Amino acid sequence: MVLFSSSQMKYDELHTIFKKNAITYAEYANLITLRDIYTETILLKRKAHFDIDEDLKKRIATLLEQIEYYSDASHSTSFWYCHYYYMSKATLLYINNSIDESLTLLKLVLTKWHKDIKFLRTGGEFYVELLYMINYTGVLQGDYDYVAEAFHHPCNNLISEAVQRANFEVIKFLALNKIYNKTARYNDVENLIQPMKTAYQQWEPILNNDLNYTTNLSIAIGCFVLEQFNDAMYFAKRAFTYFKTGTREELSAIAQLLLLLIAYNMNSSRLFDAQYRNTYSYFYKRKKKHPFEAALVQCLHRTFYLGDSSAKIREYQKALNVFEQNKDDVVQKMTFRIFNYPGWLKSRIQRTSYRQYVENMVKSGSNLVVI
Repeated sequence: MVLFSSSQMKYDELHTIFKKNAITYAEYANLITLRDIYTETILLKRKAHFDIDEDLKKRIATLLEQIEYYSDASHSTSFWYCHYYYMSKATLLYINNSIDESLTLLKLVLTKWHKDIKFLRTGGEFYVELLYMINYTGVLQGDYDYVAEAFHHPCNNLISEAVQRANFEVIKFLALNKIYNKTARYNDVENLIQPMKTAYQQWEPILNNDLNYTTNLSIAIGCFVLEQFNDAMYFAKRAFTYFKTGTREELSAIAQLLLLLIAYNMNSSRLFDAQYRNTYSYFYKRKKKHPFEAALVQCLHRTFYLGDSSAKIREYQKALNVFEQNKDDVVQKMTFRIFNYPGWLKSRIQRTSYRQYVENMVKSGSNLVVI
């Protein structure tokens, strides 16, 4: 600090800054350990967000237990000691479906970043990951205003490095697309989707597979709701075909259901039959079985060729009954938060468009679970 500081800086001032940032060797050792835990936590998040097996549950519980040993980080003078502690805990709580607790911690971390924005110059990727987590937890918690505010904060303009900027822009898109869909702001959805179809192409080569997959699915869902079925099929296919390697298995299941639903709405028997065979084969071979997936696939297959409207409605209702019987299934709940399949079936029963159904529900003040 003495060697490289400005000549106008007084030694007393330098000493004050030094003391404020100094930590003990013990704290530094803890910081390194927390950094390793955070790295493992990020890798666990890439395996699954909600379709979690027993081994993963046990590992999450163990890590949460370990993290409590470092709770002194909450009042440490070290920015990074605090960051690794809170982000590890918040991410693990999110995977553990403790959304409210996770978001509370993430809000605290974002406040710390906004107070010490100088760290954006050297640790921008950590800031972007924080916003990615706020995108997940904030939308799930229904705190839309906070999420929108976080992504429109002036500090975000300081993200200038190309890869970090690309990640930020697509994560911002993911967050806003969810919010606009959930609140039935479909003009905003269209204004968001249209430029993203082309803008995304410049960022795609520098994004990881997980983010590419998620972005393509999000565009596909937006196009589907806008009844742009050809584009919806194009982006859903791209997600499943080009970015499958190294991504969460639960995303593959979501893509299969979405592809079948899009083919159903395109009303092409050739296309639907081909996609049905692919989807059926995928779930038949898959080790994890969830009743709602089988019920939805069977419902779409049975009703596609039915000419009798009353018979179709009975099939739609059968699927809804299965959803109701399994309403406590975490995987079902989280899948329906990505796309509201029960709402789509109800729109069919009511003989209205899905978009109109959602708009009516939002006007009536109902609590929707749309992408």
